[in-house]
Amino acid sequence: MADAMCRTVTGDGWCKRELYADDGLVVLSYRRVLVLTGIDIGSLRGDLAERLLPVELEPIEPGKRMLDAEVAAQLATARPRLLGALLDLLSRVLAILPTVHRDDWPRMADFARVVAAMDEVLGTEGYKQYTNQGGDIAAEVVSGDPVAEALVRTLALRGGQAWMGTASELLEQIAPLDRPPKGWPESGRALSGRLRRMAPSLEQVGVLVRFDRSGHARERRIIVAAATGHADANAQSADAKGPDADAKRAEGPVQEGLF
Repeated sequence: MADAMCRTVTGDGWCKRELYADDGLVVLSYRRVLVLTGIDIGSLRGDLAERLLPVELEPIEPGKRMLDAEVAAQLATARPRLLGALLDLLSRVLAILPTVHRDDWPRMADFARVVAAMDEVLGTEGYKQYTNQGGDIAAEVVSGDPVAEALVRTLALRGGQAWMGTASELLEQIAPLDRPPKGWPESGRALSGRLRRMAPSLEQVGVLVRFDRSGHARERRIIVAAATGHADANAQSADAKGPDADAKRAEGPVQEGLF
């Protein structure tokens, strides 16, 4: 479901040939805004969390509650002014949008560009608030994932020192002493896929995960380090030559990060 929602807001398509026909290909493409509501929507996957704009609503005080008919009547009265204000804002944003450029666009870059253009028109700080929310969302994603929490805890216990090994070795390293929680990866391959999905959120909370693409699939290394040790992790991935070198590098310290 999380993947489906990501594809919906980013844009996707569905292609299938018409039944009992040699041609007649049916193509459906879509990109839509989704609104999720809930008191507690639970833990989020990192790729979905990076596409969210969380809005926390305050409870309505007893003296300010209204009937549906009253809300509808007020909305009908205000609708022309609201629509006119939105269209005025839209025209001003579209006029300056081609001139808005940055070198550090976040994910959902086109949306972020519109937000930056609105800031120029209105004199607001929406872009700053939008980009700053990433750290808070990443922390929630990591705290809601037992694998990510175990990885953070393992690196903290090592005093911030980098760890290098295969996915199977890492799975054994972070495995809980008692019964694994529901959804715990059952193999190194499953853990590798989980970490690839979690890597952006982990990096925002201070844990860098990198994958060494050299060698056979079962022997490929995963490098876990403090986020400020980015250069060290890349160097380890590029220069690792053998088991002795790998072990030596895995034991060596990296630059001090959040740990």
